Amino acid sequence: MIVNTSQPPLQIKSFPETVEPMQQCLRLALLTGGLLAASWALQAAAGEEKVAPPVFENSGDTQSLEARLRKAYDEFQKKSAADQKGTDRQSTAGEHDPKGTKGGKPQDDPEYKEKIAANQARIKELFALAEENFNEKKYRESAQYYASVVMANAPKTEQQVEDSRKRFIEMEGMAQQYLKNADDADIGRDFVKEVNELAIVVKEFPFTKVYPIAQRRLVALKTRPDVAGTVEMVEAEALEVGGDVVAALKQYKSISVNPRYENSLSAMKAKRKLELLNKDEAVLEKVKSELQTRAENDAPPLFNSAKNFLANNMPAKAKEKLRAVVERFPGTSFAVEAAKQLDQIP
Repeated sequence: MIVNTSQPPLQIKSFPETVEPMQQCLRLALLTGGLLAASWALQAAAGEEKVAPPVFENSGDTQSLEARLRKAYDEFQKKSAADQKGTDRQSTAGEHDPKGTKGGKPQDDPEYKEKIAANQARIKELFALAEENFNEKKYRESAQYYASVVMANAPKTEQQVEDSRKRFIEMEGMAQQYLKNADDADIGRDFVKEVNELAIVVKEFPFTKVYPIAQRRLVALKTRPDVAGTVEMVEAEALEVGGDVVAALKQYKSISVNPRYENSLSAMKAKRKLELLNKDEAVLEKVKSELQTRAENDAPPLFNSAKNFLANNMPAKAKEKLRAVVERFPGTSFAVEAAKQLDQIP
């Protein structure tokens, strides 16, 4: 992304604090995202189908907030699925029925009440985890838990929902403050400090409005030789924190061998990171898994291209495609096969 530095400073609008927008945000409880699963399950058991209603029509700010909450919630769901495979991960119950029935099933039904109680307990547990991470200043992690709570609609969890929504607004304000600090550092020509302030936004507040602005600012700062290495390290660390270990390792390696950063602090940090990550068995296993998944999508077209080049008597071009498989997907079955085919080409 390219930043037009000739443009005036961007004006960041805070989330509205009026009652009505707050009430609009609470509509996240209207059966959205993965937290609808429990509600729909209860309806299906009663032989009833229901279509989720539209949310946040004609509301730009709340749509933006909802999109970020959905993204954070999706990240939480992935982690939850990995950590709690084979367990009940439903986090909400059906809507409250003022008539005391749900699809003909009385709400005092023991099974129904048990599910509601379990969902209430789960939501409160998620909120507690969110608060724990928030108090430890692990804002990225806390946002994942808050997002799942905000989208809940189990009865008697309204306070947790409201408190979670307020936390998102609070964290948006934090991110805005870091951006302001970066602005002040830029005015003072302290570009290292500017990078560090923007780095906090990129690493800890990817769910905020400020995040893409911080990203663009960092891209612009890469044009400055005195802080380019620091910016690239920030990008690599953000990739690692975000779970893209393969891309992070690639970036660390690029920094460590770049002549432009020779003997710099960034190069030394990158080398140290590579050493630590390459000794971590869990990281290596994750890298292997990610590479295999990517190879399954991207390697077959490269093999097909190599095959076509060979059929047209263009062995050099075929080798180029096969080497790309070996280099891009090391340690995978595709890389092994590509190496075999390379040995067979004169």
